Amino acid sequence: AEAEALLQEGGFSFRLSAQVLRGVGSPDAGDDAEERDRIVAIFDQAFPQDMLAMLQEVFKPRGLYWTEHDYYAPERGYFSYMHTLDGTPPRNGME
Repeated sequence: AEAEALLQEGGFSFRLSAQVLRGVGSPDAGDDAEERDRIVAIFDQAFPQDMLAMLQEVFKPRGLYWTEHDYYAPERGYFSYMHTLDGTPPRNGME
């Protein structure tokens, strides 16, 4: 209930289900905090301020990310990006 209030305050309309956040076991199983905490974590100040500002600009509700990726098109399926881990310097803000 607390999370839903915070999400609504932030302007969000949807949330992940308890089963997704639980991540393991049967949907009827009880809340296993130890297992959940192994899968999901929240970090304050995870990004430097300039990177956070860039991400907020790119992903704002009317940001270019959504239109440039044709995100709301009915035929748009799941997509993702692959990033190498070979030490190559980042080419853009998303890397």
